[in-house]
Amino acid sequence: MKDQSKDLVADVLIAVDEAPMAAAIAEQLRSRPGVRMISAASDDDLLHRLESERYDALLISEQFHGLIYQGLISLIRSGDLCAPNLPIVLVADLAIDGLEEVAQRYFVKGLKRSDLGAAPQAIEAAINDRPRPLLLLIDDNDQYLSLLAEHLEQSFRVVTTSSPETAGSIFTSEKPDIVVSDYSMPFRDGEGVARELRAINPETPIVILTAHDTPRNHIALTKAGITRFLSKNMPLSTLERELRDLVLEYAIARASKAAANEASATGRLVRAINAARRDLGVGRAAFAAERLKGALVRNAAPPTDDDLTIDDE
Repeated sequence: MKDQSKDLVADVLIAVDEAPMAAAIAEQLRSRPGVRMISAASDDDLLHRLESERYDALLISEQFHGLIYQGLISLIRSGDLCAPNLPIVLVADLAIDGLEEVAQRYFVKGLKRSDLGAAPQAIEAAINDRPRPLLLLIDDNDQYLSLLAEHLEQSFRVVTTSSPETAGSIFTSEKPDIVVSDYSMPFRDGEGVARELRAINPETPIVILTAHDTPRNHIALTKAGITRFLSKNMPLSTLERELRDLVLEYAIARASKAAANEASATGRLVRAINAARRDLGVGRAAFAAERLKGALVRNAAPPTDDDLTIDDE
């Protein structure tokens, strides 16, 4: 297999407060010209950077200025601090079995202190293995299409088309997890696109971007199968979060439906958790899993919609 680590292009946030370790990691990453290293100076600086800036990966040691990694990673995976599927490399002084267990639990790549020379490969693996839902983006404005696609690629795999007439064939072949379409387009508008896609798959969420918060004919558009209307005027970061939350909502709904069809409480729980993790690829599924588990343990009955609601607190 070809070693592609030298071709790695990424902005990597480094959160390591031990000077020898930081120096060893920096030495390895400096040999990769495409990697830009940004070092966090403190725990507050780390949190501020994660909240306000965008990074391709985070490399963090077990403890960073007293900040325990479990709490930080849980906060990241909740989606309340930054993109929940941010690739993370955890440098830890754990036995191999323990490091693998932590890596699986928190969806991170583990890197032993004794193997810091493999830091570039670990970062690349974390980035390449990051699961992202597939998003179909439709807009006749090529400039806006490119801008929006580039931004959303932090959280999604993005397939684009500037021709609404091709949306149906792309939707059929790619099977996206969510569709985002402009409303006003020549030859076929957002309503026409939604009607066509709904006939192919009635369950995929379809979001229409409009110049206003809600179009005047929103009732007719909702009947056409449009899931949600979002304004083109909202900040791209807000739009990205709205789309992530919508994918989460639909993934949990699918998990609930799958659970209700299982013969045993254990089978329902396992399949529901796996479905949520597979669909989302982010740690936020763990919150849904706990709700599902609680509902199943209480009475071995399928969880209700209330059990599946995740509150953003």
